[in-house]
Amino acid sequence: MAYILEQILAALGKVKNGGIMVADLQSLVSSARNEAAANRVERNTRSASTRLPTCRKNL
Repeated sequence: MAYILEQILAALGKVKNGGIMVADLQSLVSSARNEAAANRVERNTRSASTRLPTCRKNL
């Protein structure tokens, strides 16, 4: 059964200490997103530096 993040957060908010669990989960999700974004930037930067120029002048 698949749940969306909003459903998980709502369910956690209803249980004892759920607020703490919600905050922890949000922190983990944020960290994962930041890491993924950093990896994309690094990959794109590496890729851009190895590309050949697309326009060459005839000498």
